[in-house]
Amino acid sequence: MRVNSSTADRVAHTARPRAEPALPDAGSPRLDYQPALDGIRALALVGVLLFHNGYRWAPGGFLGVSTFFTLSGFLITTLALTEWADSGRLSPARFYERRARRLLPAALLTLVGIVALRAFTDVGSGSAFRGDMLSALGYTANWRFASSGHDGYAALFAKPSPVLHFWSLAIEEQFYLAFPPLFVGVMALVRRLVGRRSGPIGGAALALGGALFGVVALGSFAAAYVLAERNGNDGTTYYGTHTRAGELLAGVTLAFVVRSTWFRRVVATWAASVAVWVAGPAALAALVWVWQRAWLGDPRLFQGIVLLNAGLTCVVIVAALQRGPAALGLGLWPLRGLGKISYAAYLFHWPIFLWLAPPRVDVTGDRLFLLRVLVTLAAATASYHLLEAPFRFRLRMPRPRLAAGLVGAGALAATLVLFVPQHRTDGIDFAAAAAPPADAGATPAGAAANADTGADDGEPDVEPQFPFLRQEGLVKPLDGKPATVRILLAGDSLSASLISGLDDWNQTHPDEQIWVDSHAVFSCPLIDSGVTPIISTWPTDPQCVDWHEDIDEAMVKWDSDVVLLVMGLADLLGHRIDGQMRDMGDPVHDEWFTARVAAFADTVTAPGVPLVWSNFPHVRMGDAGDPTKDWTALPVNEPRRVERFNEILRSVLDTHPEVVQVDMDAWTRSWPEGAFDPARRDGVHFHDEGADLACEWLIPQLIAAADAGR
Repeated sequence: MRVNSSTADRVAHTARPRAEPALPDAGSPRLDYQPALDGIRALALVGVLLFHNGYRWAPGGFLGVSTFFTLSGFLITTLALTEWADSGRLSPARFYERRARRLLPAALLTLVGIVALRAFTDVGSGSAFRGDMLSALGYTANWRFASSGHDGYAALFAKPSPVLHFWSLAIEEQFYLAFPPLFVGVMALVRRLVGRRSGPIGGAALALGGALFGVVALGSFAAAYVLAERNGNDGTTYYGTHTRAGELLAGVTLAFVVRSTWFRRVVATWAASVAVWVAGPAALAALVWVWQRAWLGDPRLFQGIVLLNAGLTCVVIVAALQRGPAALGLGLWPLRGLGKISYAAYLFHWPIFLWLAPPRVDVTGDRLFLLRVLVTLAAATASYHLLEAPFRFRLRMPRPRLAAGLVGAGALAATLVLFVPQHRTDGIDFAAAAAPPADAGATPAGAAANADTGADDGEPDVEPQFPFLRQEGLVKPLDGKPATVRILLAGDSLSASLISGLDDWNQTHPDEQIWVDSHAVFSCPLIDSGVTPIISTWPTDPQCVDWHEDIDEAMVKWDSDVVLLVMGLADLLGHRIDGQMRDMGDPVHDEWFTARVAAFADTVTAPGVPLVWSNFPHVRMGDAGDPTKDWTALPVNEPRRVERFNEILRSVLDTHPEVVQVDMDAWTRSWPEGAFDPARRDGVHFHDEGADLACEWLIPQLIAAADAGR
């Protein structure tokens, strides 16, 4: 389509690029290669990379995926309209073959690469790895992540899944599976309604088809709105195919719109030509602004922001197809080149980001981001030229042979996922600990055969959430040697993270063997007020009540020489007092909390067993639901909270001279690499190296306390 106005011609020759506009004639809606569309892909990729690197000034970079969705919907519909205009039909087999050639080779390569990473590193470590990988292979990852959610204590410390980003690929594949029959059905209905059985696609047919897809798109946006209002932005709201299809359908609708007669007439005018010059850059600027302001937990995310993102993307696409500054800028070589490899870069970047992370690499900040991006782009460039382009454009084979080859490659990838040995997890695997045992007698590695909370009949009143936390003889002397001391390990998950260090002590100290019983609990406060606030808030589990009721019995029943108590994470955000949440540092809260800590101290010192009570070290948690958040953005990490907790604890224990106080907080802060050395702690718990150091520091104090109490 050419601009007809002589005035517009003068503007085009004097102020605009001289490339022909991209919109085709109505009879054959073809779309030649447009460099600016690759520029849009590049822009979306950059947003995702910034987001996944955790830059605080790009918290909405994840919306780059939404832009990918809209552009994909536009392009596949353009191809479908081309085929329909040429032949009056759409071949599903040809459609699926194009999608398979485009998407599957690089995706399978990514999954094989992740298996290799998992075999030699802790990337993806955890019991969910194989399930996540198989769901990615089957393009159902979005529903797996929707059902797993981010609630609960284990999710707060789970290793990020190396295929977490496959949720978007799963939605696209599910959409592509449904698109051909949906498109054919709509076009058949449209032709029946407009009275045309064959021939070129008329303007009325395009308008009606676009309107039908637009209605479906609005329905998807409405479903996301309702679910977000009811359940928040996570789970099915974020990962559901039905809630995210609207972003793809916006692009589908746009493809119909830009082919319609009225639209071509409008954009042929001088006023529209000038508007494109203004609207294109304005929409690009607005997208960047949205990506700097939105965030995953924003209550407006599915109540306007995602719809706005799709609308702005549509404007940018239209501008990219016309002569103007947006098309010129987006079509420049750096963006064009990045856009061509954007699919592989998206696939590779997340596992590479997880792999290139401290302590494996000794760089941080912008230098770390640059390293990650360079490695990602190098891998993506090689993939594009050596695998993707040959597979898409040059490798010719019959469709059955192609299908058999891809199925065989998928089966090989699944075999590798299932049978390649996995790297040992460093520290506690929370996901594995939370999972029910395979049979009644199964317990995690290193645990005794049966859980026991100390009830008289040997059966727990409440089945422990993590069975190995309630174990008699969790650590035993080697080769039947006598124990120098019998320790009762009590507290929360920080105490449980010491288990590997306690076990290693016996390996390295043959003359000072220890026996360890455990009475620990995850995610429970020292003082229970009915709720557990850490990052999110949930009702306190019944296991916490059971733990408090049974601790004094466990101390007596297991004939402990000394008790080590470490607890406090779930207390840092305060407690519910008389139905109202009160914060740590609030005078009302602190008076209430001090009295209850004193009462608890009376309970645990009553049996007469020596007690070593540690304060709580400073914490630096991350938010698994929003990786862009800096640790300072989470209230639980505020240093004043730990400091006030430790002040109250010290004030109470100073009235109990029989209790040995240990300052774990000061000890961790004395580490040469700092209290949050990632090789030793995850921000709260000890990794294996940290647990070994902690036990070398703690156990001599425990032995001394036991000797003094004998």
